[in-house]
Amino acid sequence: FALNLVERMTCEGQLPTLIFSLEQPGLELFERMASIELGWPGRELEERTRDEDPDMARRFLAVCERWNHVVVVEQPCALEQLDSLIETARLSNMWPEPLRLVVVDYMGLISQRRPGSPYEHMSQAARALKTLAKRHRVAVLTLCQVDREGGSGGEAITLRMARDSGVIEEAADYLLGIWRPELKDGISRDERQAAHGQFKVRVLKNRHGPAHKTVLLHFEGSTLRIQPAERVSAP
Repeated sequence: FALNLVERMTCEGQLPTLIFSLEQPGLELFERMASIELGWPGRELEERTRDEDPDMARRFLAVCERWNHVVVVEQPCALEQLDSLIETARLSNMWPEPLRLVVVDYMGLISQRRPGSPYEHMSQAARALKTLAKRHRVAVLTLCQVDREGGSGGEAITLRMARDSGVIEEAADYLLGIWRPELKDGISRDERQAAHGQFKVRVLKNRHGPAHKTVLLHFEGSTLRIQPAERVSAP
């Protein structure tokens, strides 16, 4: 979801973007970028590369050129390190324009300097990310897991499902809940088939306008592409 947002928000204008990938190695992230960009499943990318497809170098180069504005940090980071690395990125000559977007994947993996409960950790992280966004004048997008009420990923997401802290709601300017109805437990085979590919996003909070709006998108599992449902032709 975050990579699809980056692709839509920054790729066309090559807007400087910094991604803190606290869970996935940078190579895996690049493979996902390539799948989204080329429209090929990850397995096909691996097979073509393994078979030394002479066209792959050109295609991978095209992916690198389109995502050239994105810098990935794949090391574990505490809040102080996030702050320092964002400052370093802003002062560097990596981009001709100022840094515009910072993505943190995900909030629960931000390292703790001091021992504390999950609630305290998430509260501190939420407030600190808000402060970082203001101080560095960048948009900060962070992912956050939900609690057990989120079930298997098919339940409609509500504000109270944000794991460990209501401070997330307080700190965020915008809060989105995302789920895939086909993953819901207890539905019939026909219901699962009818919901295949559906990807729902609900605006849970919008500091600058109305919230509680739900948008239906389409998720293509093989290529990881998320696009407006109306653009997808019926099978």
